[in-house]
Order: sequence, then structure tokens, then C-alpha cells
Amino acid sequence: IANMAGWADSYMDVLIPDCWDRTIKEKGASNKQLIYHLKNHDYSTDAIIGSRVQMRSEYMDLSTFNIKSDIKQGQALIGNSIVKKKYDEKCFHLYSDDEIKQHSIGLRYIKIFLCMNSDEEDHSYEKGNWDKYYKYVINKDTVDSAGFFWAVTEIKLVEYSAVLYGANELTTVQETSKNIEENEPSKDT
Repeated sequence: IANMAGWADSYMDVLIPDCWDRTIKEKGASNKQLIYHLKNHDYSTDAIIGSRVQMRSEYMDLSTFNIKSDIKQGQALIGNSIVKKKYDEKCFHLYSDDEIKQHSIGLRYIKIFLCMNSDEEDHSYEKGNWDKYYKYVINKDTVDSAGFFWAVTEIKLVEYSAVLYGANELTTVQETSKNIEENEPSKDT
């Protein structure tokens, strides 16, 4: 999972479902693969760890994460790639050994709204945003105690990275496969 919509992350960002749809459609057109699987958000060719990146979103049952919320399913941004040993041997082994536990996305904000739970007249616009987007928040206790969050309704997705600690803690590895690509010769060939 590269990200989970609806989760108030450590930056108080709440990505609203489908905020990444435009990027996925545009990046996937005509086999243009411009979304990368990197390590540590390092924007260099040395940081590429996966090839054939495919991004999609799907709804997941939040009970998978032992979350108690009025929201039962969250929209996950799923990244799939072939992590290659020849790109980065250490990351290859970390995935193989189930040591990569979280991910994070590199993004550009396209549409973002400050949401505040305030009755002050000067903050009526932000209160309107709160009323509009609060229903999407999975971890309402987090935004309730802060009194604000950022509703992100559209992003430009640049990459997803293997990281130690993602800003969004619901970015776990769901599945790995140990299959070797058919087109790659084995080391003894």
C-alpha cells in the first residue's frame, strides 16, 4: 500500500478518495511509465528499486488494520513493481526478508483545503471545509484533538518509496512474490 485515503497522517493531510485518479490515468497512457518505485524519496536513478510500476486503487476492509472507525472500508493506493536485485541488492533482500514494512508517496498538491472545527466568524470558510470533508476521515479522534486537517482532493503522484516510517502508517506490504522473471537468465547461465 503506497497510501490510504482518509487517514489523517503525521502532517495532518487527509487524502480524499480518488485524489490520485488523474495521475494514474495520465501516467499510464501509451505505456508511459513515469511513476517510480524508489527508496527513501531519493529522486535519483540510484534510488530506483522496482520496474514495471503499476498503480491502482481499491477499497480495503479497515478491520485488516484493527481500526475502529465509523468508516469500514478505505481506499488504498496500491503500487506493484518488480523489485530487482541488480537495481538495489539491499532493498531486494529487505523485501525478500519481509523487512520493508511501510511506504510513502512523493506528490505535488493540486487541490488542498484547510479544514478547521471553529465557530469563529473569521474561519467560516475553513469550518465549511471541515463540514464537507470530515466524513472522509478514518481516524477522527486525531483531527478532533487537533481541531484541523488538510483535505487533499487532487494530487500529482510522482513516486512511491520504501521507507522506515511512512507519514501514513497504513502503508504496509500486503504481498510479495519470490518469482524470478522469465526473461532474466539465472546467475548460473
